[in-house]
Amino acid sequence: MKIGLFTLLISIILGVVSDLNGQACAAGPKPTHNCEARRTIARADGSLIVIGDCEAGRTTYQIAAAQLTSLGQVDSRFGERGLAIVNSPNGKMLFTHDAAIQPDGKMILTGWVATGQEMQGMFSDNDIFVLRLNPDGSLDTSFGARGFTILGFGSGHSEDANSIVVQQDGKIVVAGSVHDGRSNDFAVFRLSQNGVLDPAFGQEGKLKLALTNGGDIAEQVVEQKDGTLIIAGVGLVDREIKLAVVFLDPTGEVDPPLQSSKAQAFALENPFARINLALGKPKFLAYSADTPARLFGPPVSILKIPAAAVNARGDIFRLSAIIDSSYATLGHSISKQKSTGLPDAAFGRSGRTTLLKSPGSVNGASITLQPDDKILVTGYSFTSGSKKMAVTRLLGGNGQIDTAFGTSGKVLIPYPE
Repeated sequence: MKIGLFTLLISIILGVVSDLNGQACAAGPKPTHNCEARRTIARADGSLIVIGDCEAGRTTYQIAAAQLTSLGQVDSRFGERGLAIVNSPNGKMLFTHDAAIQPDGKMILTGWVATGQEMQGMFSDNDIFVLRLNPDGSLDTSFGARGFTILGFGSGHSEDANSIVVQQDGKIVVAGSVHDGRSNDFAVFRLSQNGVLDPAFGQEGKLKLALTNGGDIAEQVVEQKDGTLIIAGVGLVDREIKLAVVFLDPTGEVDPPLQSSKAQAFALENPFARINLALGKPKFLAYSADTPARLFGPPVSILKIPAAAVNARGDIFRLSAIIDSSYATLGHSISKQKSTGLPDAAFGRSGRTTLLKSPGSVNGASITLQPDDKILVTGYSFTSGSKKMAVTRLLGGNGQIDTAFGTSGKVLIPYPE
């Protein structure tokens, strides 16, 4: 095929030159990648895995993961110069929400990817994605279909994943929500070790649970030593948001069976639920969402602030956003409450440390507690005209910045341009 001179000149002016196969090569500046970290997971050896996602110009969407040393140095051997990048499986918008690490060091990530029609930046439907990375950050193409498994309940349903766990037998459980156009229900999926739905669980590997009469969202799943799964989240009962919890046996049967739509709903002041098994028994911790009115529409990315974590002694750490009267974020605070319910006066100022917003500061989205009680605040930092995945670390005893971590207590993870 011949290319006319006029067409060629126009193509050059637009910054794109088409080759004979119809492929395009960008001649202009590279698009700016904005990346946000969603969560940090600690490995047994003290190293850290940071997961998130990136987008560029509303045309490129990617899943991102980085590995840090215990002192907060970016491991340049991981992925591409320190950041593993995997393109969206269908090229559409996605959000990474959780990850789990297998005993062999492989990482399994989950979240949602848009599948429906776009309208004003929102999509009509989402499906759940699950992917697996090798220990070096490369995509494990032996998992699912070329590294990915896409989960859902079919046409007319929209799903989101909030939590993932690798069971003792190596099987993978994903928990979240499914919206059928009217309300949300708990959504639970179990995969075999190679990423295929496990037909021995639920209905061919899938389970949809309506715990309350107004809609439910599963926020976390954990496995007990006897193989029982505990799934906690929120439910809407008579227009009141309550904590909802369900126990599943290894086949996906509710254990004990639900006695009524309200049997597993527990009234708490705040909506979101978290589970901690460090004390040897389930402990349910609730924390607020900043957009509760959006909880029971189609699953979209809901900023989970405040976020919370519990240590083995029962101390509760909370991450909260500080906003002004116009809802602009001024910074974040981390508070520590003892198991007795009283603020820890030794932590920060009267039990609270404040991180005010400043150039290059970390905008927190979640917190993770390390075994030594050091606190990882995960989010992004806006520097040099773009968002970068970022982590800062505080000392759990006094709430001070851990200056031995990264650079003055902070790590920025650059995109490999």
